Amino acid sequence: MNHPLPGCSYALLKKIIIAYSMFTEETVNSKQLSESTSNKINRTDIIHCTDFLVSLNLLSKNKRGSYTILPICKHLGDAFRNEHDSELNVTRLWREIIKSNEFFETIIKIIEATEVQSGITKVTELKTSIVSLTDKKSAKNYHSREYALTVIYILKAAKFIRFVDSKTIKTYKPNSSEKFISTEIIEEFKKIDIKKFNLSRLIHFCDQINENYDHEYYESVAFTTRALMDHVPPIFGQPNFESIAPQTSNGKTPSFKKSCDRLNGSLKHIVDDLIHSQINAGTSLLIKEEINFSPDLNTFLRKTLEELKKLQSQNK
Repeated sequence: MNHPLPGCSYALLKKIIIAYSMFTEETVNSKQLSESTSNKINRTDIIHCTDFLVSLNLLSKNKRGSYTILPICKHLGDAFRNEHDSELNVTRLWREIIKSNEFFETIIKIIEATEVQSGITKVTELKTSIVSLTDKKSAKNYHSREYALTVIYILKAAKFIRFVDSKTIKTYKPNSSEKFISTEIIEEFKKIDIKKFNLSRLIHFCDQINENYDHEYYESVAFTTRALMDHVPPIFGQPNFESIAPQTSNGKTPSFKKSCDRLNGSLKHIVDDLIHSQINAGTSLLIKEEINFSPDLNTFLRKTLEELKKLQSQNK
């Protein structure tokens, strides 16, 4: 196999893809691209990355050193520019780009085979394997192992792998078998048809929560759940979430009140901490066990569904 390496770090690769995506003409050469960027990406760096981008079908090579910028390159660049809002789009696009690429397919098979034997894959060993799959020019480059790390970061961004620590990786296994919000509840929401409320955002929140949970974006699960809680009180005829349980349960459904109390307590504290705490040496990501309020959320949403069905029966 003679596949080129990226020729730069992952951070620089992102900048170059963004630069291509923002170029106004359909075709461009390295000199034009370098001069068009506000942060003046070095022309040499662009040249070093070009063969790799062509191999991934992000660019198409023309005569006289120019390249056609393909739609998928523009889509990926747009996703990078809005990554804080669309990390899932970056993941989806990278997966689409590399899923039929023999080079990346071979690397994934190497990782899977190593994991069967050892349970984990060492980053240093994987770098060696990646370099061995590249063309002679890339393999002989002094920075080849650094560029191999860029390939590893692409696999991470595509959610094919995850870092256990700085030295080891494992294949990424999403929580696809379990949903944070019951798909049955979501499907029932879709069947509701009432004039008083448009449920499109409620349904979208539910889908977002499940998708973020599937990809282990637990902070996003917490944020979106809190947004959902603030979104639904009018369905119960209440001004805020805190008012729902006292006015709805009336002592007859203590389990519903307990679920609401837990959501309003532990989840609120988690989200407040995420919003207001500043970065420090001890900053860490949420883990699955810290957002174990799925049963309470499903209890609350089932009650929400009951209220909507009542309104639907009243033709409201």
